[in-house]
Amino acid sequence: MNINYLKEINAFHDWLEINPISSTTQSLWFHIMNIANKCSWPSEFTIANPTLQAKLGISRGTLNEHRNILVQKGRIQYKSLGRNKAGVYKLISFYGSNNELVRGASSIIEPETNSKPTPHQPEPLPLVKLNENETKQTVENPFMYYQKKMGRDLSGTGIQKLMNWIELDKMPENLINYAIDITAQESSNPKKRKTNPENYIDGILKNWSRDGIRTLDAAILENKTDKNTGASDFDSILEKLKEEAAASGTNAGI
Repeated sequence: MNINYLKEINAFHDWLEINPISSTTQSLWFHIMNIANKCSWPSEFTIANPTLQAKLGISRGTLNEHRNILVQKGRIQYKSLGRNKAGVYKLISFYGSNNELVRGASSIIEPETNSKPTPHQPEPLPLVKLNENETKQTVENPFMYYQKKMGRDLSGTGIQKLMNWIELDKMPENLINYAIDITAQESSNPKKRKTNPENYIDGILKNWSRDGIRTLDAAILENKTDKNTGASDFDSILEKLKEEAAASGTNAGI
């Protein structure tokens, strides 16, 4: 089974535009995807109910309910093997064997005859009004933005962290992209100690969340203040990551 993790996630976001489902159902899909990724994308694979229940913090009945939604929506296939046995899952990819998006698999609507734009004339991104004096194009998808700025794909853990910020904490995506910008800049500085960029981005977002920073202007002002005072945001985040890792007894990837 040939799956591109990042393309599937982007297609899933598009699909959600016309197929709204609850955050729990979305999280279930992401966990199933993550497990399939760790298993190197088998055509079919088994997952024990308690595993998914623990990851989502839900009961067996609630798991059945949200799994049935994914089945009915055509995102997975599921076969029960009987009581006390792990069920068999099969992911339904958004892409066909030719690696092209399956028609109707996402919210991308095929243009009608004589409609514009055509496939060779892409429509400009819509402008979103920020205030009376400025406009900005639609925010770029953070998953693709990370790939562009860092030159590599997010890991499964990194994807889940960003999804939690987007779906659970409702962190604006332009703030996430700005955290990625800061991380890319710090990572390219030869005078800075190297750390796991995914952990560093997560650390920045934790700091902003703690300080009540929810707009891009506030984040930019905070970053400028740190630079003007000579404070090293990079070093403070690095120390916090090390402290968290020591407290939990895990390796933070530093």
